[in-house]
Amino acid sequence: MVQTATAEPAVEARNLRLSAGGPSLTGDDLVNRLAELDSEPVRSLLIPVEETPVSFNIWANVARWVGTASHQGLGLVLSGRGFAIDGVELQRVRDIEPYLRGRREQIRAMRHEG
Repeated sequence: MVQTATAEPAVEARNLRLSAGGPSLTGDDLVNRLAELDSEPVRSLLIPVEETPVSFNIWANVARWVGTASHQGLGLVLSGRGFAIDGVELQRVRDIEPYLRGRREQIRAMRHEG
């Protein structure tokens, strides 16, 4: 997933990481979980954004990763699971129709429609 953020992208990333931990927490459980998130290691990784290397902060564990950066006045938040973040490149999509067509074909195949 790629999203832009008008707020600080690290806040969006923290929320994603918090929600990945399961049901909503309150009280001491929430305080403890936030402390855990704040202590998790972060690494820096250059990811090309429209061919320009941009430095992202990356939080990763076995199940998923989340990354944040700022580029051209926008906050960027990336998240993924099931594939490595190494090798990810971002390109602007100017025509979404091929992606929509592919998704519609995928849905028809899942429904066993011709």
